[in-house]
Amino acid sequence: MEYNKVDTEKYKLTDLSPQLFWDTRVEDVDWDDHSAFIVERVLEYGMMKDWKMIREVYGLERIISISMKLRYLSPKSLSFMSAISGKNQNEFRCYVQRQLNQGHWIY
Repeated sequence: MEYNKVDTEKYKLTDLSPQLFWDTRVEDVDWDDHSAFIVERVLEYGMMKDWKMIREVYGLERIISISMKLRYLSPKSLSFMSAISGKNQNEFRCYVQRQLNQGHWIY
């Protein structure tokens, strides 16, 4: 699905919490090219103000679409996205990946 470009004059990545990009130069991150990276970081490490900002920037439909394709989301983030989207957890790629790669059974 084709989405509109993000207005980089109105929305600055530096307005998001600095801990989201602790290992990355913010100048190298682009709203459109790195949308999956940004959504994953906000879901995993962001604060409510970060969530509100990406929801305003991307829209809920785009965030749901991105999160359904992510390889990893913590159980808490997965539950949150499942509740927000109204979709079952088993429709998310990260849930399917987790089921396929279960750890060793400790006996």
